[in-house]
Amino acid sequence: MKKLLVAVMIASQLSAIASSALAQWRPAANPACAPVPRLELEPGFVDPRRVFGPSSSAMRATRAAFEIAYRRACRERIVRGLFVGAASNVLMLRNSPQANVASIFMVSINRERGTRGRVLEYPFVTEDGVLHVPTADEIREAIYCGSIGATAREQEEEGRCLPD
Repeated sequence: MKKLLVAVMIASQLSAIASSALAQWRPAANPACAPVPRLELEPGFVDPRRVFGPSSSAMRATRAAFEIAYRRACRERIVRGLFVGAASNVLMLRNSPQANVASIFMVSINRERGTRGRVLEYPFVTEDGVLHVPTADEIREAIYCGSIGATAREQEEEGRCLPD
């Protein structure tokens, strides 16, 4: 019994060490890429139950998924003009309860000054109050579609980069 207890304690410590190492690991980014943008909720973010707040676990998970997707897209060299410019350090999150995919696009922030910003639109909180967190794969696809876009064949045959 004592050997089993020792084995469990060692396994627990190894698990903690591995988790810590993984949390600190960051793949090298493409030096041509801008730093990972900061995610913020768009003013007027629609969330009647207030489950997707700035410090919520859902927001932390979205930030982690975005960082993974962005770094992967940088390594693949698909991060282009969408993330270049004065507002590139911020990506606003917009809740779109009826959206079918994640989309990243430019919006006008201040028409008088011509300021533009980037938005990640996703069904973070659906109309019936169900919370969703985008995966790194969904965000990476949104980066691809917002930066490069699909070919006519990809759009027609696969529906790629065609949000409803």
